[in-house]
Amino acid sequence: MNETSAGEHRYPNPGYAWYVVVLLFLAYILSYLDRQVLSLLTELVKADLGLSDTQMGLLLGPAFALFYACMGIPLGWMADRYNRRTIIGVGITLWCAATAAAGLARNFLQLAVTRFLVGIGEAALGPSALSLITDYFAPGKRGRAIAFYTGAVSIGSGIAYLVGGQIIQWATRQPELVWPVVGEVRPWQVVFLLVGIPGLLVAGLMFTVREPQRTGTAVTAEMASKRVGFPTALRYLLRRLKSFGGIFGCMSVITVLAYTHFWLPAYFKRTWGWDEPKFALYNGIGLLIVGPLSVNSGGWLSDWLRNRGKEDGPVIVLLLGMFIMVPTGIAFPLMPTATGSFLVYLFTIVGAAMATATAPSAIVTIAPGQIRSQTIALFYLTISLIGAGIGPPAVAFFTDNVFGDEQAIRYSMAAVPVIFGILGLVPAWFVRQAFREQVAERVAVEVAEAAGSA
Repeated sequence: MNETSAGEHRYPNPGYAWYVVVLLFLAYILSYLDRQVLSLLTELVKADLGLSDTQMGLLLGPAFALFYACMGIPLGWMADRYNRRTIIGVGITLWCAATAAAGLARNFLQLAVTRFLVGIGEAALGPSALSLITDYFAPGKRGRAIAFYTGAVSIGSGIAYLVGGQIIQWATRQPELVWPVVGEVRPWQVVFLLVGIPGLLVAGLMFTVREPQRTGTAVTAEMASKRVGFPTALRYLLRRLKSFGGIFGCMSVITVLAYTHFWLPAYFKRTWGWDEPKFALYNGIGLLIVGPLSVNSGGWLSDWLRNRGKEDGPVIVLLLGMFIMVPTGIAFPLMPTATGSFLVYLFTIVGAAMATATAPSAIVTIAPGQIRSQTIALFYLTISLIGAGIGPPAVAFFTDNVFGDEQAIRYSMAAVPVIFGILGLVPAWFVRQAFREQVAERVAVEVAEAAGSA
């Protein structure tokens, strides 16, 4: 493995670098399509399998997130050492096959197992993808590339709703669906089968990507080894808890609120009478328009600030997204009309997209190259466990145990950002200074290394 400092690094051809970003972008779309589609099918799966809101909350959140988060650490460790494109290709194959297999599930346990496997496969993508992008682009151009990649979150979700909604509409009109070998299938099972299979083509293309030269491996006492293990990486991060922990914490707030959106189809159906195809159409179009505009604007703004001397540009945009999402997350479930609720909800997408675009950029800016993938993996572990572990189950808990009425889901949706969002805004003010201090440390290390090698 050939590693260099940022100063010596020769970045690949921009055209090829953007080809890789587009391929990673497609993979990320698939990952969100495969993880998000269950939220659209919540009411259908619940009725067909006889599940409670609490069981659905477990499937929407922890069943996926626990494996997604915990497998990120070993896969991030591998990404800091081995071929990242191979790790991603294998991961795509696994999660797409598991999504298709969900279409064969006949009970809660079988469906949970497929969610476990989707989580494991998708854990391979984030650490390796962001590490690859960092090594393909110079710092002043990296924000836009990372923002474009993370734009797949809203696009993948939008496609999940549009495609899933159309498939549901088609499937529910059929008198009876019987497939060879599989036998009789329900409409929600058809969605899983048709969504999972196409991703195998992207997996094949991923194996053709060239592994770039690694950068950002300036040596400190803690990073003296070129192959730093996770205990050493964790000690390094804990000593810089204000900077890394601040970013992790802010994004965890965003993720808690974002994961409550898994209940949106149920909320709009119970509160406003929108069936799944109607909500899927509106939400899919909204996500496809608002998401990419917001995420790319966030990446552009981050690079614009950075190129004008504000090294904390990614953090500024992250905090801006957070301060947009929390109040609108409280407001939209309480609006007096369906249209008003949906329009305010779109502003939560603006905030989430801006934060999603810039939080990874902030992390790769200050994380040493030897532990970059492990740091990203720990980031995803943290926000996934907190977000998915709190978001969907909290809505279900308030609905089942506090309000005791399925029709009260609107109050459950509003309660989560009130409790977790407002508390999370308090420490956000201290993140910028800690980040600037960490950037100064990284620059000093790289300058010292360059002087020593001169």
